Amino acid sequence: MIRVKKVKFAEKRKCFFCESWLEHWLKHSNRQPGNCKCCEKKLAEVGGHVEIANRLEESRKSFYFQEGNNAFFKFRAALNDLGAIENFNFLTDSNYYIIPLCNKCNNLAEDSETFFVESDDLVKEDECYRKKLKQYVD
Repeated sequence: MIRVKKVKFAEKRKCFFCESWLEHWLKHSNRQPGNCKCCEKKLAEVGGHVEIANRLEESRKSFYFQEGNNAFFKFRAALNDLGAIENFNFLTDSNYYIIPLCNKCNNLAEDSETFFVESDDLVKEDECYRKKLKQYVD
């Protein structure tokens, strides 16, 4: 089990490739959401942003920015061609995850208590971008 907490100000974040964050979770988990991963009482209705609790601030450097790796620049140009460059801000190896939540738990104050989820319940927020970038690297 992994302890997580809600992410502050995540309601404006969007995945360019999915209609909703719950669709994003469904696409990358290949599972049905079932009950809310926070309260475990109601059916999950949305995909909510969480981060691993008490994680030391990790370096945001990733292979995207390694010297000599021009896949990053090719992918950025492709996003620009698609008109998705405004969604590029959080491509830097996001530490945020999506989990299925009910509306009530998704709307809890961001400074609410932490809770535990299974590692299989966590889907990286930037998973769509990672898969698209992999096409340029391979």
